[in-house]
Amino acid sequence: MPELPEVEITRQGLLKKIKHQVCTGAMVRETRFRKTIPSDLGILLSGQRLLDIKRRGKYLIWCFERSFLVSHLGMSGVLRVFPKEEPVRKHDHVDIEFGDLVVRYHDPRRFGFIIWLDKTEIPEDLPEIKRLGVEPFSVEFNAQYLEESLRKITRSIKEVLLSGHVVVGVGNIYCSESLFEAGINPFISANKLSLKQLEKLVQAIRTILSLSLQEGGSTLKDFVSAEGKEGYFTLNAKVYARSGKPCLRCGKTIEKKMQNGRASYYCPHCQRV
Repeated sequence: MPELPEVEITRQGLLKKIKHQVCTGAMVRETRFRKTIPSDLGILLSGQRLLDIKRRGKYLIWCFERSFLVSHLGMSGVLRVFPKEEPVRKHDHVDIEFGDLVVRYHDPRRFGFIIWLDKTEIPEDLPEIKRLGVEPFSVEFNAQYLEESLRKITRSIKEVLLSGHVVVGVGNIYCSESLFEAGINPFISANKLSLKQLEKLVQAIRTILSLSLQEGGSTLKDFVSAEGKEGYFTLNAKVYARSGKPCLRCGKTIEKKMQNGRASYYCPHCQRV
């Protein structure tokens, strides 16, 4: 599933190509997604200039002159910019046209969505956006905030980070890598972490996400940027998908355990607490 780095890379790639361009139409080949895409999207958007694309968590908010789009890539979604004459492939469900260019939404599993909002509506008030935690690079995300947020939470720190209710964008890959970077066991109760550990965790999350942005994100199966480039972060992963291999820090064996249906990779020596 595309996480914060992949969504941010997509946002930046789209803006390079289509910011301030006028939408000249749209083609919707499939409307059945997690949320229904309006079949008359071309009518709704035509003639409107794209002012900006913002990101909130894994959601992209497209700001047009008189309306908004809100998109989510789901499990397998990709947004790419093509010349308008680029042949359509299977699972290319939506085209948003900007003159000679087209933003094409490709989503084999159809767990993502694109919805349209009138200018009077506020995208940040959508329930799925409103309940999101803070952004990891914001000033609000700090050890004191985490200490207060986790005080009564007995679930594991890995589960809490993955939920997105405290901080957004720390998906399974980045969660495993961040916890290793901070020397924190993924199974420890969230409310057992000290302020010093939380300070390390905040810094680790920012470090890992920054590294992923530099490496173009993580391509496991479907993800490519808006310009068609794969991400290479996982090539440098220290624990993720390295079970049975020696820890790059201490030489002990990396372990893998399932945690609420998600694989957790960690070093039991470096992440004892």
